[in-house]
Amino acid sequence: MSGGSVAVNVNDDVGHYFQTKKGLRQGDPLSPLLFNIMVDMLKVSLAEKNWMGNLRELSPIWLMVGFRFSDDTVLFMDHDPDKAHNMKLLLFAFEQVLGLKINFHKSELFYFRDAEDKVELYTVLFGCKAGNFPINYLGIPIHFRKLKNCDWDKVEERFEKRLSSWKGKHLLIGCRLTLINSVLSSLPMYMMSFFYIPKGVLMNLDYFRLRFFWHGDENK
Repeated sequence: MSGGSVAVNVNDDVGHYFQTKKGLRQGDPLSPLLFNIMVDMLKVSLAEKNWMGNLRELSPIWLMVGFRFSDDTVLFMDHDPDKAHNMKLLLFAFEQVLGLKINFHKSELFYFRDAEDKVELYTVLFGCKAGNFPINYLGIPIHFRKLKNCDWDKVEERFEKRLSSWKGKHLLIGCRLTLINSVLSSLPMYMMSFFYIPKGVLMNLDYFRLRFFWHGDENK
């Protein structure tokens, strides 16, 4: 932002242009837009089939960028040390050209199946730690297999936390029903918009609702 110039427009009257000297504040809506514009160059570079020879074998080449105030970037790559070296070189060139610094200490490397025997090589190469599935991305657990009941534990914990803050035994039946329909029943909706909820988890959530409705005490 320090190399550009801006002007203030008031009632279609554009003032004098002046150069910007500082960056954007955290939370500025322009910040994630600029990030997406800059990181789009990385996406274009990855899409070039003739880049460094071995990199063109990536199948598929995906780059997902979280919009708004999330600047998470997810890269998918085949299990191949040569391609990994070329990917590291591309990321280094991306930093040098655009002046952006990739924080590998906050990055994680996820692997599955045959790549397990080369995890240490990849973590040393990229300077990041190895993560475990499921990946928590934008509040959603992502796994290469079908989610198990234990992957829904956070939803059940949210039920318990919400119930522990309510004094249900002091509420009328109608008030409890309103809280169940307006609050409790909406807690799993976000995850249910992506995944089918297991029957076991659904039974547990129904148990929480019934317990609160009939007893009003989360401990009964």
